[in-house]
Parts: sequence; structure tokens; C-alpha cells
Amino acid sequence: MMVIAQGFKSCAAISEELENRNVSISRAAVYMQLRKLRENGYIKAKLGKPTPERGGKAKLYYEITAKGKTELNNAAMMFDSFRKAA
Repeated sequence: MMVIAQGFKSCAAISEELENRNVSISRAAVYMQLRKLRENGYIKAKLGKPTPERGGKAKLYYEITAKGKTELNNAAMMFDSFRKAA
């Protein structure tokens, strides 16, 4: 969710950002996680405009929801408390 927290991003952009952070994950796995996050209300999707490069298909763009931001903040605080305790 941290990757999406900066604003609307496509799955390709999310996958690229994860690669830049040395996280090795297939695009299919990214799609599966995005679907789970949507089902749980942590992110929402918006359909972009169709483009000729995609054969007239539109991309889905993802954005974190208020519920997702709360959960992300809670996870960050928990991680920080574990780190301080170590």
C-alpha cells in the first residue's frame, strides 16, 4: 500500500516501483494483491481513458482509501515499536 499511498498508479507503475525497490514479484501476483486490497476496502480503482497503445483498452489506476491509510499508519507504528524494542 505504501507504493499506492502517493496517488493513483497503474499496476505496471506499481510493479516498476517494486522492482526499483528490489522487490521481486510477478505482475500476476501484484494483480492478486491489488484485488484483495480492493475487496477489503484498502484501495479503490479508477478506470483511465482508452489508449491506442493498449488497443483501445483503458488502464485501471489504484489509490489508497481512508481505511487503507489508517491501516498503513497502524502497521507503520507497529513496525516502529518493534524496531525500537529490538
